[in-house]
Amino acid sequence: MLLYHPYKDSNHCIFRMLTILSTLDKSIELEKLRILDFYYIFPHFIKEIDGWPRAYISFKKIAEEISEPFENTPNKKKLFFELNQIQSQAIMKLCAREILSIKLAKNGIIKLEKSKISEDFMKNIEDEKNNNAISLNLVSNFLSKIEWKGKNGLKKRTGLMEYKYDE
Repeated sequence: MLLYHPYKDSNHCIFRMLTILSTLDKSIELEKLRILDFYYIFPHFIKEIDGWPRAYISFKKIAEEISEPFENTPNKKKLFFELNQIQSQAIMKLCAREILSIKLAKNGIIKLEKSKISEDFMKNIEDEKNNNAISLNLVSNFLSKIEWKGKNGLKKRTGLMEYKYDE
């Protein structure tokens, strides 16, 4: 039996990353984008984030309401590790088409060049924003604003990446 899941699809990853980047409207660290993409495709894991900042308690309540998926999802660290290769392919494809700044990407910074995206494709992104508003809101208005490094950073809170050597 053949099963499809969008997390194993590099084209779907491209679409997710473009949706996230168009919402943020700023440059972002590659590793942070990887985490945002992970939580965008697996929003039910957001409620497992440790130590929510007080300013974001309202987002925690929203995250608690996200239902568990029908499929069996393996360990989140394993999923995140597997997703890395697909995300790397997506980033390379976007850089090859100059939709992302190649110069910045070489330094681990991702910046969307919106002018390189067609109007039709931007309409698809806008539709995606409307269809997945809750997940996108949590990713772009909560997770993206948490500091990145250190003992209170997103790396530590999610448990998906090493943070001990950040400082």
